[in-house]
Amino acid sequence: RLESEFELVEERGLSMKTEIEAIDLKVEEIKRRQKELAEKIAELKEHDHSSVCPLCSGPIVDRAAVIDRYRAEIDSLAEETNALSARKDDLEFERIELRRKY
Repeated sequence: RLESEFELVEERGLSMKTEIEAIDLKVEEIKRRQKELAEKIAELKEHDHSSVCPLCSGPIVDRAAVIDRYRAEIDSLAEETNALSARKDDLEFERIELRRKY
């Protein structure tokens, strides 16, 4: 019985480790996406004198709306990052408790 309990704790610990690693990868991807969006905003602002979009070479009608949409996406990604970080913190705390039990 004690051995099977240890196996369950070990299995849960490994599962949590995998989830933490997945969260880290997701956060890295989100940060990369945020950086891309920030670069697009900078490019749009840098070429604000042109009626041609510097990103797609098409006509740009409402540059401010495009920038606002990119900013909103950056904010949404930041919220997702915060939620993932909170989940990771919870998992790490639980892992510490499992290690203590083990």
